Amino acid sequence: MSSYKLTRKAEADLEALTSFSIDRFGPDAAARFVDILERQLEALARHEYEGPQTVIGSRTRPVGRWPVPPYWLYYDRIGGTLRVLRIYHGARGPL
Repeated sequence: MSSYKLTRKAEADLEALTSFSIDRFGPDAAARFVDILERQLEALARHEYEGPQTVIGSRTRPVGRWPVPPYWLYYDRIGGTLRVLRIYHGARGPL
């Protein structure tokens, strides 16, 4: 069984985007977007698809990147677990 885990930074990203979405679009729209995001994470965890590799920050090892517009999911895999490193808005500067 595949699973995913959010790092602390990814958890903070999710909290911030949820709060912003509630304030800007309302709780129903925020809940729908979070549901879409979670379904994408579950599909990535099941290896249904794989994003291109990229290097972020000071990391030397590339990580995967998958779009959930307007956000990007940055992740790697440890054992059978998808580890979500960041949930990052595409309009922001590079990581």
